[in-house]
Amino acid sequence: MVTSEKELEERRAALQRWWRDQPSEPDDATLGPLVPASSGFSNETYLFDLVGYENPGIPERSYVVRCMPSGAVLLPDYDLRFQYDVMRELGSTTVPVPRPIAYEADDTVLGSPFFIMEKVEGVVASGRYPGFHGHGLFFDATLARREQMWWEAVDVMAALHRLDWQRLELPSSVGSPETVDEAVAAEAAKIGRWLDWADLGPLPVLEEGLEYVTKTSCAAKRLVLCWGDARPGNIIYRDGHVASVLDWELAYLAPPEFDLAYFTLIDGVTAEINQVPRLAGIPEAAATAAHYERVTKHPLEAWDFAQIFQALRLGALLVLAVHMSPPNLNYVDDFLTNNIPTHRLAELLGKTQT
Repeated sequence: MVTSEKELEERRAALQRWWRDQPSEPDDATLGPLVPASSGFSNETYLFDLVGYENPGIPERSYVVRCMPSGAVLLPDYDLRFQYDVMRELGSTTVPVPRPIAYEADDTVLGSPFFIMEKVEGVVASGRYPGFHGHGLFFDATLARREQMWWEAVDVMAALHRLDWQRLELPSSVGSPETVDEAVAAEAAKIGRWLDWADLGPLPVLEEGLEYVTKTSCAAKRLVLCWGDARPGNIIYRDGHVASVLDWELAYLAPPEFDLAYFTLIDGVTAEINQVPRLAGIPEAAATAAHYERVTKHPLEAWDFAQIFQALRLGALLVLAVHMSPPNLNYVDDFLTNNIPTHRLAELLGKTQT
C-alpha cells in the first residue's frame, strides 16, 4: 500500500483528474488528502473527502477508494469487479452496504483497477492484536450492547439469506448450481485450487477435510447467497446497531449454515489465537444457531457439515495468507499443519469417525 506523502499526493491528484472527468460530478469539486485505511490482506483502501462542492474548503461528502493490490494477492482468482458488482446489486435490498459510486478498470489512473463507494460512518471491531475479544468496540461495550451487536449481525445474515439470489443480477462467476450438492462441490473445488496454487507442501489435515467434504453429501436443502467473510470486523456499527456490511470478495452460493458456521468459528478462533478469553455477553455457537433458526423459521440441517467445511476453508485461507506473506516474515516450521483451524478441523473430523 502507498503510504509516503509524495505518493499519496500523486494518487490524489490522479484521482482528482479522473473525478472531474466523470459526467455526474461537478467540475469544481476538490478531493481532500488520501488517507490509508486498514484493509486486511486482499486490497488497498484509502479514504478521502470531497470538498468545495457547495462550500469551499468544507468537506461535503466522504468516500472510500478500494484498489486492486499492486503486489501479491490473497486469492488466485482475485476479482475486484466481482465485489463491486455484488455490492451494487445488494444496494437495492434490505442488506445494508455502502453505496457504490463507480468502477474503473483502466489501470493507468491509479496503477491498478479501483472502485469508489460512499463512506459509512461508524466503528468496526478491530482485527489487530489482541482481537475484538481483547480491545475495541465489543471489549468496551456493556454486556447488553455486546449481545445486541451480535444478534444484529446474525439478523443481517438472515436478511441476506432471505434474498432470492436467482432474481439478483450477480456476477456470472458466482455460478448457477441447481442443487446444494452441486454448490458445495464447486466451493470444495475452489478450496482445492487454492491449495494447489499456494503449493506449500503436504497438508494432511486439510487434505483429509477436503476429501470429506468432497465425498460426503450435505444434508441442507436451502441454497442462498452467502457473504463469505462473515465476521465482526467486516461490519460497521453505529450506536450499537449495524450500519453497513463490508467485504464481499468471498461471496458464494451455499447453504445458509455456511455463513453462520464461519461467523461462530471466527469468534472462537479470534479469542484463541490472541490468547484472550471470549467476552462475556457474546452468545455461544449453539445459541447463535438457535437464534438464527427462530428468526428465519428454517432449521439448520447441515450444521455439523458446515462446521467442518468452514474449518477447512479457514485453514485454506491461512495457507493463502502465508503464501502471500513477504519472505522476511518467518513462521515456525510446522505452522501450516499445527494451527488453530487445523486443530479444530481434526477435532471435528474425529467426531465423524466415532
